[in-house]
Amino acid sequence: MTTLKGTVAGLKKDVVDLKDQLNHRNQADKSLNLRIFGFPVTPEETGATDGGEGLKKRVYDRLLKPVLTAARTAGDVPTVPHAGTAVTSIYRAGKASANARPPPLVVKLASADLKIAVLRHKRRNLPPPLTLRRPQALCGFPLRRT
Repeated sequence: MTTLKGTVAGLKKDVVDLKDQLNHRNQADKSLNLRIFGFPVTPEETGATDGGEGLKKRVYDRLLKPVLTAARTAGDVPTVPHAGTAVTSIYRAGKASANARPPPLVVKLASADLKIAVLRHKRRNLPPPLTLRRPQALCGFPLRRT
């Protein structure tokens, strides 16, 4: 009986350790994400079969390129990367809300340096109706504790 209790206790500890590892990896994966609010949905986007490449190019050209150009001018990044190397993935988070606001975009950047440069230079270089933020999971919420 005591060996079973010891085995169960060991398995419980393993489960807690695995949950902590998974949480850490999830948080690290989100650390390169940015959320963009107010970016309009186009009819081409709703029927697109290109895996988001058209959306990635539009977001890069309209938002990220001007911000990264300002960061390059300020010396925060050595060069302005291309859309394919700066943005690794992009998707809409959720559905359109009742007040006709488009769902936010989640953009995963290629490096932490790019993310820092974008966050540093976004205020003066984003078009007015758009806002750009860090993911909610990283905005003042601590890592999950077990």
